Amino acid sequence: MWRSYLGGVHPVSYKESTRRKPIVPLETEPDQVIIPLTMCSGGGAVPVVRPGDLVTVGQVIAEPEDNGVYVHASVSGRVRAIEPRPHPWGGSWDAIVIDNDGKDTPCPELPEPMDWSRMDRDEALDRICRAGITSMGGGASPTHLRLRQAVGRVDTLIVNAAECEPYITADLRLLQERGEPILKGTRALAKVLGVDRVVLAAESDMLTAVEALERRISR
Repeated sequence: MWRSYLGGVHPVSYKESTRRKPIVPLETEPDQVIIPLTMCSGGGAVPVVRPGDLVTVGQVIAEPEDNGVYVHASVSGRVRAIEPRPHPWGGSWDAIVIDNDGKDTPCPELPEPMDWSRMDRDEALDRICRAGITSMGGGASPTHLRLRQAVGRVDTLIVNAAECEPYITADLRLLQERGEPILKGTRALAKVLGVDRVVLAAESDMLTAVEALERRISR
């Protein structure tokens, strides 16, 4: 059922340059990656690697401090330094610098995939915690904490796919190209929260993507 509401700011949209472009990998991999130790507003993380160490993709390179999150290597290679680097929030924050070896060697200690249809809630929340997942908003709070706080207190899961920025089409492309994983993740979150009702919030210029999801749901 489509619903709309009045109010808010509605800037002119300039999304035509990217809305029809598919998601593609970078043409060339970065020679070096810089991974901040502070990934969320709740706290930072303490490195568990040192300069000179070899790391693999998905390996934990820092463990949470206070209400921080686990930090993982996004490439395989060698740790060059742990030092202050420019941070998206402004200023310089401690970060782990990794020289990329270009091999994308996966971490041998990655956990096996979960069967979300039969999962235990505490096990699922622990897996989300160890994955270092944060919200996408400005506060970037740890997702496992937000879910724990919501269990038993909500009756509806709202999936925010509305892009308020007039140029960005990331959510649009994800809905169109990654519909099945999005639905799978949504069902898993609904199971963790114990809710039967899920609402997808989107913008009026994303109707084709939403309709594609509806077709998947109705299969």
